Amino acid sequence: TTVGVRIEKKLIPVGGQELLMMLWDLSGDDDIQPLRMSYLEGAAGLFFVVDGTRKDTLAKVTALKRDVDARINGAQLVLVLNKCDLQGEWEIDAGKEKELAAGGWRVFRTSAKTGEGVEKAFLALAEAMAAK
Repeated sequence: TTVGVRIEKKLIPVGGQELLMMLWDLSGDDDIQPLRMSYLEGAAGLFFVVDGTRKDTLAKVTALKRDVDARINGAQLVLVLNKCDLQGEWEIDAGKEKELAAGGWRVFRTSAKTGEGVEKAFLALAEAMAAK
């Protein structure tokens, strides 16, 4: 859980080169929406992270995406459905995942706990940013 903002960097090999990604990890549940949006301006790519065990987080991300679409032009987007290690508690069904993908999202199931799918999601975002 992030409180406020945590900034890190990550090197991703793309097309024979290394892409340096500066990662701004923003908390998802706060009351400073205008301030958070100012952090996103100028971003080349964004991860939207949804807790797969809490369907309500998908609704919050959908609302945030509308704000991002209105204010940030051309950023590449990846939707991360996190906590895939907790399949027994999963609240987002495969049909919803297909619907999201059909709507233009790059969708990845991940686990921050085990690392499953995380590198694939990073690579997909890096490749999309490099192609743009």
